[in-house]
Amino acid sequence: MIAVLLTDVFLNGEITHEQKSILRLICCSDFFASLAGCSAPTVITLKDGSQLQTTDKPKYDEDSGFYEFEQLDGKPVRINKDDIHTIKKNVNEVAHA
Repeated sequence: MIAVLLTDVFLNGEITHEQKSILRLICCSDFFASLAGCSAPTVITLKDGSQLQTTDKPKYDEDSGFYEFEQLDGKPVRINKDDIHTIKKNVNEVAHA
């Protein structure tokens, strides 16, 4: 569909209001789809059984031995890797844009 719209623009040098609306819709949906793909909400399960939810994939600092991440409420957290049992992508969480 987008190829047909772009062909009309290049061949005719004009684009209708309806075609502009369709192109805007396609561009916006692509933009929001790409934003959703950027975020990777994660659940960190500690060895004591407690769980923490993150806004994105935790980053590991090899020098300190700590994982660093941001919780859903925006608070930054650092946890020693030895205290972590598992780190899993939260498939139930909807990505926040």
